[in-house]
Amino acid sequence: MFLIVVFLLSLTLINGVQTASCAFYCFVSPALKETFDIRSYRNLSCTHFVYGFSRIRPDMTLHGVTARDNMDVMKPGNLRKFLGFRSTHVNSTLLLGVYFSERDVIRDIRHIRRTAKHLVDVVEQKHLDGLFIRIDGPILESTISQHFLSAVSMAPSKPSFKTTLAISPRWMWRIGDRLNDLVDYVDHIYIAMEELPVWTFLSNYTQKLNNFYKVSFNSFAASAVVLQGKNNWTSANFPKEQSLGKKIHWINQQGLGGVGLSSLQLDDPSDSCGLGQYPSHMMIGKVLKCRTRDHHRQSLAQCTRLCYLDKGAEKFDPWSLQPFWCSHLVIGPVDIQLTDAIEVSVPVRNLISRVNDWMQKSDNNKAKIVLSIGAQQTNDIWRMELSIPIKRMNLINNIKNTVRSMNASGVEISWTFEPLGSVMDTSLLSQFLVDLRAVLPQAIQVFLSIDPNSNNNELYDRSVISSTTDLIILQTHRLHSSREAFSGHHSPMFAGPAIQDSRMTVESFVRSWIYRGVPREKLVVSVTSVPTSVTLKQELSSTDKVFGIPVIPNPLTLGNHILSQTEICEEVKNNNSRVHWIEESGVPVLFHGSVFVAFDNEKSAKIKATWTSLNNLAGVAIHGLPQDNPNADCPDRPFPILQSIVDTQVCTLCAVMSQSKCSSSFQIVCNYRLPAFDEAQRLDASKIPFELCTEVVVEHGVIDANATVRFPSEEQRYVAKQLSGFRSNMKNMVISLRCGMEKGEFVEFMLSRESKNDRKPFALTNVKRRSGKDLDHFIKIFCLYFSFSAWHSNLRANYDITLLNSLHHVVLEPFSVPLLSDGAAVHSPLFSVGITNKSTTSIDSTIRDWERSGLMPSKILLQVPSYGMEQSLLNWTDIGIGRPTEKEYAVIGQAEKKVEKNACGEKEDWKRTIRLLINGFVLDFAYKRRSFHMRYALREGLAGVGLMSLNEDDHMGVCGSGVFPILRSISVRCH
Repeated sequence: MFLIVVFLLSLTLINGVQTASCAFYCFVSPALKETFDIRSYRNLSCTHFVYGFSRIRPDMTLHGVTARDNMDVMKPGNLRKFLGFRSTHVNSTLLLGVYFSERDVIRDIRHIRRTAKHLVDVVEQKHLDGLFIRIDGPILESTISQHFLSAVSMAPSKPSFKTTLAISPRWMWRIGDRLNDLVDYVDHIYIAMEELPVWTFLSNYTQKLNNFYKVSFNSFAASAVVLQGKNNWTSANFPKEQSLGKKIHWINQQGLGGVGLSSLQLDDPSDSCGLGQYPSHMMIGKVLKCRTRDHHRQSLAQCTRLCYLDKGAEKFDPWSLQPFWCSHLVIGPVDIQLTDAIEVSVPVRNLISRVNDWMQKSDNNKAKIVLSIGAQQTNDIWRMELSIPIKRMNLINNIKNTVRSMNASGVEISWTFEPLGSVMDTSLLSQFLVDLRAVLPQAIQVFLSIDPNSNNNELYDRSVISSTTDLIILQTHRLHSSREAFSGHHSPMFAGPAIQDSRMTVESFVRSWIYRGVPREKLVVSVTSVPTSVTLKQELSSTDKVFGIPVIPNPLTLGNHILSQTEICEEVKNNNSRVHWIEESGVPVLFHGSVFVAFDNEKSAKIKATWTSLNNLAGVAIHGLPQDNPNADCPDRPFPILQSIVDTQVCTLCAVMSQSKCSSSFQIVCNYRLPAFDEAQRLDASKIPFELCTEVVVEHGVIDANATVRFPSEEQRYVAKQLSGFRSNMKNMVISLRCGMEKGEFVEFMLSRESKNDRKPFALTNVKRRSGKDLDHFIKIFCLYFSFSAWHSNLRANYDITLLNSLHHVVLEPFSVPLLSDGAAVHSPLFSVGITNKSTTSIDSTIRDWERSGLMPSKILLQVPSYGMEQSLLNWTDIGIGRPTEKEYAVIGQAEKKVEKNACGEKEDWKRTIRLLINGFVLDFAYKRRSFHMRYALREGLAGVGLMSLNEDDHMGVCGSGVFPILRSISVRCH
């Protein structure tokens, strides 16, 4: 009996813990009276071997897997031979497979514990490493399964004891909401996919396959081949790249925990098919790549991201991309001929065909194809084609026909191989764009790439370009060339003292178009994954100066030394290399001997994406996609530049407001702190801008050990009562309660019989009864919220996630203290970036951890601080993230900043703004940053945003931006 197909069993790490390795499960399942030979498995790369499956008898003993499981050293049976993997696969894990079916009955907790202990004892006696437990049936839906796995995890065993839980797809769908309860007790959740469909294999047809069967169709979506005979058909996954290989690549791309195959014995061990022994296992061993997966959430709305597949990308595999990463795929080069023809080379046509195939066959793929035209043409060709009207119109008609034949959605005009030479070139380009726009259908988009040197020479008619194009791609990745005689960076974000030409920065390039009236929503910033390498004329002993150093221009050398992000990653690990981060310009460089390398990394890409979003620009263009580590070789994350942009970029979105029982679908929550009697700049309740809030949270009441709610002072109780007169002005009013009990009092309260009888939940019914009428003006419809500090990233350690998901909202409050106790840090940064080789906690990383734990994003309400934190630098000249500060810090509001610093948040420069969002500085106020938080919440599908609090949001208008400037910036419906 020979195996044609074994169906893939995929494994996923649900608990979200990142690991540098993934698992390859191999199953040793001999027949009842069979004895297997371990020698044939020596070349397999399995990380886990499972022997089984065994069944549990009513007396809790185990059935043998085979009749020859004896452990006798003199006459070794299958189990003794199985232990032989200790010598052939030293680092592999050996598990005993145990199967629980629907007919197996576990009666009570005592029975559960005895069964679990017996199983663990058997594993220890057999010198195995753990259990592979397969459970089917209603037991998965009950708490019995959780108690059983908990008992296994707590049974006395060696610390390295491993447990894997296997579940079939039919039960996976039914218990999906309980997986987070089970995952705490196991190392892996194994999805046994053989039921999709029932796995089959052919018998005695292996040698005659070509005579009796033919390929009926190839299902790309399923990566399966259907073999059709006279009276039957078989769905198969062959150990080929287009079948089994596609599934393994998909698993690699998804960052799952690993894979497994159902049986070694059924994977052609005798090489009857001529593909070698165990062909499927051998293929997985070669193709499976283990890497860490970042928790990436698919955007609810796709921002504009232009992914370039131009020169050198002809063999690029689009299946390595996620569908939502790129809004447009700009493909080229498409060349202009002197005959007015448009030439699309065969490799480019093949690439377009593969991209079209990928777009059609991948789910929810909304990407569009754009043809890049003219990027390799010299000025002479452009002039000859555009200067004669009849040739220009012939060229335009040929472009139209090519767009139609290639099924493209747009064209990118790229007269950028050489800078424009004169105002005559300006006139030719402008007339060409006018005629092109008139001829092409309106549905076809027209993009124009802008050369930085031509821009500096003022050779673009911005008025014509703005009226004839849909997007303007500023080539901000070509601001310095390896052909120049001095060192520089091809894409510095900001000007610094070392930049030779202050116009050659991303910020200056973009500003030159905005200041001349070009709409922001048409401008695209370019980033490239391709480094720029040059050879220094003299090796440097220090990195005090990195720009303006004499170099040997590339035309006089053999070209770039380092060509990709993969090579950059490998070079960074080299002890002989030095990486230098240029704070003023927001970019990194690398020195290796006499080699100088300018490049973008994840940090600089995030800075550019954030700055683009803050400035409300159209989007980002990513060049050099094939050089962006597509195979996750180094680092173990594919497309690090592209993914950094995807993670950080936010685009214009609109909040949908539809009132429900407790809240609108997207909330703008205003926190109002009950003011103390002698509080300076106190905010009177009558001044609250109720019209801008979907909800007002009143801070704070205190609940004591008698389940009584009180307010800290009589003045605050009076203000709270006064708020009841404004109920008609607001949609919801919520009281925020703090615990006024000592730890011992709280424990006694929670365990008391009276509180158990009255608590519904958190004793709110009891609170209402004992507090008289104090809360009557708050409690109309009971809606329960729970707040956590952003420091509290590990929810599962202390809380029931199912219960949290049942609440109306879980509030994420800002960090209450600086991230660095004795170093300069940003207050509640949205994104985290490594500081001195460490990654700081951020709002985004906490939300990712919460989602990994199983908390639904739609339950998370993001609180935005209206206050800032001030730290004092030990040395006022030593400025930067992580630089030494005093341990003491101060919390100050908007108006206080005006008084103390004589400046308000809106006047901060952009370099400071970006650092605050990405890697921080000391103070944090700018209103545009708060709008960025709003768009982030919309992008991630969160419940809403809240302002913490109104009292610190310049309610007196001291800063000159009107009253409540931050609230007004986040309350706009569209961002």
